[in-house]
Amino acid sequence: MTQPEAKSLRKDKSGAIMVMGVFMAALMVGFIYYVKGVGDAILFKERMQDGADSGAFAAVATHARGMNLIALINITMVSVLAVVTAFRLLAIMSALATIGICVFPGAGGLLDEAKDLEQTYVRPLFSVLRAGNTAANAVVTAIPIAAEAYAIDAASLTFTPPVDVALAYPSYDALPVVPSTITELTQRAGTAALPLLQKRLSGGTIDCFDNYFQNRGGLLEVSIEAAMNIMAIIDNPTTLAGMVPQKLLDDAVLSGPRFQRGVLTGGEFDFGLSEQGVEVASWGQTEAAEEVQRAMQKMSRIALANGEFYYIGPGGRDESLWNQQWKARLRRVRLGDPGGYPCEEQSDLCDALDEMYRRDLHNAVVH
Repeated sequence: MTQPEAKSLRKDKSGAIMVMGVFMAALMVGFIYYVKGVGDAILFKERMQDGADSGAFAAVATHARGMNLIALINITMVSVLAVVTAFRLLAIMSALATIGICVFPGAGGLLDEAKDLEQTYVRPLFSVLRAGNTAANAVVTAIPIAAEAYAIDAASLTFTPPVDVALAYPSYDALPVVPSTITELTQRAGTAALPLLQKRLSGGTIDCFDNYFQNRGGLLEVSIEAAMNIMAIIDNPTTLAGMVPQKLLDDAVLSGPRFQRGVLTGGEFDFGLSEQGVEVASWGQTEAAEEVQRAMQKMSRIALANGEFYYIGPGGRDESLWNQQWKARLRRVRLGDPGGYPCEEQSDLCDALDEMYRRDLHNAVVH
């Protein structure tokens, strides 16, 4: 029996595939860890973005509620003055009817009733107006504080982890409204008083008085004048200034910056396993591996969201505080020019965010 011929080491090719397999296995392991790192970064980023979205919407929803509350207070103030104005108008029209002008049944009894009602409610009216103005001023200053607290709570507490820090920006000390004037109050009250007359007088009688007062601008102008005369009972300008409704700031543009709020969220994530895997995939080129990891980590460590509270009712800005139709929504975020980044804390996270903002993100559109 012959022995098999021994192969020379130089010609022996067995195991060649195993050598290639070892390199490919190492590459595949690194690739798997690389994919895992990217996936972790994406999931982490989505969670961070959810926190930012939640915080931004909480902020603008609170502001929208505040604006609707201001509108409700304005409407209440005008309504109570309109009721007292209607009593005075009824007294004027009843007095004219008793002397033969636009005569209607029961004018004498209505005259006494309207005078009594006006005298009964005129003093409580002033108390309601003062209370309304005080309440509105409180809402104007309290809502931004509450909105910032709600935003941080919704962004950080609800989404922790991964959110470690949440910042609401910009920070305003008041809603974009200021006190209006007695003139606006009396004009709106005089206008609102006319429909109330229909509860006691017929349409024909009201038309008759409207024609009678044509030389004074019609019944509407008489109604506005009656409201002004009621407010003239208060002869102290400072006291009157404390009874006015609210209006939008003159320089506040609907959908402009004063009606937008943003939230930034930041957090840390442990990329230890994926860092090792990427280092394997790059065949020990640690500098290249670290650069890949830094890019993933920086893009996933922060999230920004922007929201807007806006008016959808009729009349544009002039009627925006006389209708409770303020809503809230999220907007796309453009970070703007370098130097305006809202992170002001002294920390490694803020330093990293500031560096990344100046270098990479000031022209980016996020979310």
